[in-house]
Amino acid sequence: MNLHLKNRVLELDSTTIMGKVDLDPLAPLSAEELKDLACEYEESGATFIELGVISGRDPNLTSEDEALLLTTALEQLHDCQLIKAVFTSDPQIMAKVVEVGAEIIIDPLALRAPQALETVAKLGCAVCLIYDQERLFDEQDESIDPCAAVAEFFYERIDACLNAKIPRNRLVLDPMISLTTSVEFRLKMLGRLKTFNSFGLPLSVVLPRVDSEHSAHPTAAYDDYAEEHYTITDLCPEMKAQAADVTGSADATLVSPSAAISTSTSSIDASSAAVATAVESELEPEDDSEDSSENLTMIQPHNAAVVTAVALYAEQQGVRIIRTRRVYDLALAFDTWHALHRSARPFKLSRAIGTT
Repeated sequence: MNLHLKNRVLELDSTTIMGKVDLDPLAPLSAEELKDLACEYEESGATFIELGVISGRDPNLTSEDEALLLTTALEQLHDCQLIKAVFTSDPQIMAKVVEVGAEIIIDPLALRAPQALETVAKLGCAVCLIYDQERLFDEQDESIDPCAAVAEFFYERIDACLNAKIPRNRLVLDPMISLTTSVEFRLKMLGRLKTFNSFGLPLSVVLPRVDSEHSAHPTAAYDDYAEEHYTITDLCPEMKAQAADVTGSADATLVSPSAAISTSTSSIDASSAAVATAVESELEPEDDSEDSSENLTMIQPHNAAVVTAVALYAEQQGVRIIRTRRVYDLALAFDTWHALHRSARPFKLSRAIGTT
């Protein structure tokens, strides 16, 4: 599978990593800090780097201010070999960032803003279409299939792109539904990612979905069900036991992709809820109290293991671009996973046995 960028073609035969950088308008990174971070991502194994401005931090931030932050950062990364992507839905910003080196636009509105389609068609860059994060589902209606709703959305957006003369080979899809949706529905999407391969386009997901309270991306509303089932150790002793069987350690936190993700579309138990919550949220202490520190210590190791497991699962489902800040951890996991596959050869009958 190939992705056509502005001036080159990228082969996506295996899963690649896009390192995320959120630019804070109130505390901008220095040129040296940004270059160091990009260098770290590149050395860790990233193929892309994504720049986005943290929304809501500065109520007085204008479109011009946001464009200046992004173009300045891109100019500072001029010598960086990573493929540069920008998170924005503003057509004017799209034009400015592509002019200074951005090759991919990641649009949370999927080019639904006025003039967005025409702008991207004229720029000739690649674009990642993110599913409508404001779409709400009636979760009491068992007949509703979130995967069908996402597929219908992408059919419409792909048609709009083609009609605007944006080639299919420049499109990437991010099918994950809103974080305001329940754990059950989010797990359904994780379990059925492979169904979106029917579009014949690269798939992209963000892992973990929420990595800090100051993300450039939309954040989740409070989820009572998820909050109730946020630990893995307390609610899923069978998962810990399975990990111990694999690693030989009673304190093991590694879980296999198949154990970490439930593909059930009919019912989700507490174990699956715990996995989804660990993947999609990072719990940070609000103060320096002893209880908060204990919570952080207890949960973060499990989050890291689950995020890695879900990343490996996503690769098996056909995801080709994973957007994350955990570049080193995921790159190491993918390299190890691929090395295991390469070293594992099917058993063959010897010539003597085969001729008897």
